[in-house]
Amino acid sequence: MGLIWDPLLVEYLARELAERFAGRTLRAVHLDAVTRTALLFLDDEALAFELHPLRGGIHLFPGLTPPADAMPLGLRILTVRAPADERILFLELGRGRTPRPRARLAVELMANQWNAILADARSGTIRAVLWPRVAGSRRLIPGHPYEPPRPSTREGIRSPISLKRWMALLGSLTPAEREAALVRTVAYTSRVNARALLGDVGAADGPAGEAALEEGWRRWLDLHRRPRPRPCLLHLDDRLQPYPFPLPDIVAQAVDSLVHAVARARAEAGGSAPTALPAPILLAIESRLDAARRASKRLTQQLAAVPNPDDLRTRAHLLLARLASVPRGLREVTLPGFDDEPVQLTLDPSLPPAENALRLYREAGRAERARVRLPALISRAHDRVERLERLLADARTGRPDPERLRATLQERAPEMRRAGAAQRPPVPYRRYRTSGGLEVRVGRGARANDALTFRHSRPDDVWLHARHAAGAHVVLRWDRPENPPARDLAEAAGLAALHSRARTSSAVPVDWTRRKHVRKPRGAAPGVVVPSYVRTIFVEPDPALERRLAWTGEPEEGAG
Repeated sequence: MGLIWDPLLVEYLARELAERFAGRTLRAVHLDAVTRTALLFLDDEALAFELHPLRGGIHLFPGLTPPADAMPLGLRILTVRAPADERILFLELGRGRTPRPRARLAVELMANQWNAILADARSGTIRAVLWPRVAGSRRLIPGHPYEPPRPSTREGIRSPISLKRWMALLGSLTPAEREAALVRTVAYTSRVNARALLGDVGAADGPAGEAALEEGWRRWLDLHRRPRPRPCLLHLDDRLQPYPFPLPDIVAQAVDSLVHAVARARAEAGGSAPTALPAPILLAIESRLDAARRASKRLTQQLAAVPNPDDLRTRAHLLLARLASVPRGLREVTLPGFDDEPVQLTLDPSLPPAENALRLYREAGRAERARVRLPALISRAHDRVERLERLLADARTGRPDPERLRATLQERAPEMRRAGAAQRPPVPYRRYRTSGGLEVRVGRGARANDALTFRHSRPDDVWLHARHAAGAHVVLRWDRPENPPARDLAEAAGLAALHSRARTSSAVPVDWTRRKHVRKPRGAAPGVVVPSYVRTIFVEPDPALERRLAWTGEPEEGAG
């Protein structure tokens, strides 16, 4: 049998959490539906509620970073409370110093229906839920109003019941029936404390049984007065049970806090170390380890595929030496080498032979730099794999060192680090300037095309794309009502042709329209759009155009 969320345990736990977290900022919440874990990220630690029907617990972890899909909040924890005789925690969340909550996180701990629900405190609308479900009239689904569970109707919630009423509830029952009746009808009782309250009443009848019942009432009164917290682990017959204070006739082991007691009981029940990380953290480490292994393999493959720079330079020398015998437009040519052995060269037919030679020289330079750069990256990638493997081994057997956990989960992969790289992500387009001084933006890929068209352009800008050919979206920055100058439009169309699969054609049709006439169909793949009211201009792709229009200003970092 697993952890029992006794109403008094929940109430005292709420007090403990309020004392520890009230006034602190809840940065983000991550609700993991697969593992049924709610992770609450504070400024320097994370609180994890395991709410799986086969396991339950609470864990505190230092220095964890919210995953990318966590819900950012940035709200202050005003208080943590538990309604009387209920098994539900409410974290009231607000902004600044105002006592009025803006959001409410409910952690429901009833039976095997444990759940976490984030709702707007004003409207009551559910924003996120760990386990979306319909329970009777309750629709625990985002967008619906949050309806808490029905409140307890047991006797003695507000004021203690009298001895006479206690005897009326239990006195006429057989000793075997009294424990179930007590839990069913009297507030703050549960399977955890019922036997401790009743004492020997289960084995006695007559005057001895009545005396035991009266003693049970006095013990219940002590519970109703709320003894001072003394967190402990009760040694029940089949498990360790967290509790806010010791109970009569039950062996109890003192612990530092109820959070510690719950984590310890969970670990004992699951057979793992009491400080084991919850599943989402293990999954985060495993995910980073898989990514690190892939990166190491990819870098190794890249190094193996790097061509010999000396061979590339030799081919460039040969091409320059034989320019007179190489006509423009060839894809392949075989030339006598410097040792008179034939050498086959692959050329770009859109470039003159001299430009092909320059391209080979540039490829040789890149290959030489790659041979210097990649071995260091591979070494660092291997080191990262080893660190993550050690961290995962530690995490599966116990808590890893907090500083090492924080440093490893927050660091970027070696191949992603670049000295002097900008903090903000690069813009999704290349920039050019027409002869008339107008800016032209050319998308860098399918997803970048969408970003350029819908987030980095104005409604009246001119949008261009090569007709019936995959390629870049192009935006000519022009928001006047009249058409742009013909020369600037032709140059923007030439860039659209050069950045398309039709770049080797002699004439390329390029459609253009105002950006406001471009829409993206629902569910369409990245880069797929539907323009309307298009006009078409025919241009001849000229590689020299791109060099002539190259942007010479400062690189742009933000959206425009």
